[in-house]
Amino acid sequence: MEPLPTYGRKWNLDAKLVACLFCGVSVMAVPSHDKRYDVKLEESSGGSWFGGQTNTTKSHAELQDERYVSYMMSIDLVLHDWEANKIGNHEALANADFYMKKITGIGKVDAARARFLLLQKGLGDRRRMDLQLEYQELKKACGLKPPEFRSGFNTNHHGDSHGPVGRKKQLPCC
Repeated sequence: MEPLPTYGRKWNLDAKLVACLFCGVSVMAVPSHDKRYDVKLEESSGGSWFGGQTNTTKSHAELQDERYVSYMMSIDLVLHDWEANKIGNHEALANADFYMKKITGIGKVDAARARFLLLQKGLGDRRRMDLQLEYQELKKACGLKPPEFRSGFNTNHHGDSHGPVGRKKQLPCC
């Protein structure tokens, strides 16, 4: 069997050949995202917020918080590569949308714990606001209407944060 043409793209995708449902011809099924952006979380043993190890297993809620953080880190990596012109608009959007969908599928997270974990990974409030803006720019670059985010923070016209508006997390991504 001949290798599939890449048309100049260097994607790190696990493509497979599948039969078309309509005509039976083999076509390439492209995964919905590039796995190099997957940020793995440590699901094995528990640990405290402050770095101390415990011998307990993490709760479902703790794992959800950590999945949220890993997806946010993945979006950060995707948008960083897009801003650096390492990937094109549509590839970046496919990857960012994949992680956004994962985030919205998580459901509720502990906002305080998620913010603490994000801050530990270098994704503070300012960076998360920048991610929102970059994601909106990416949508525009792909000819799509950018989403309107409502952050859980009061900000002035300089973008300075004045703390949470309420305890409920308003955004699927930030």
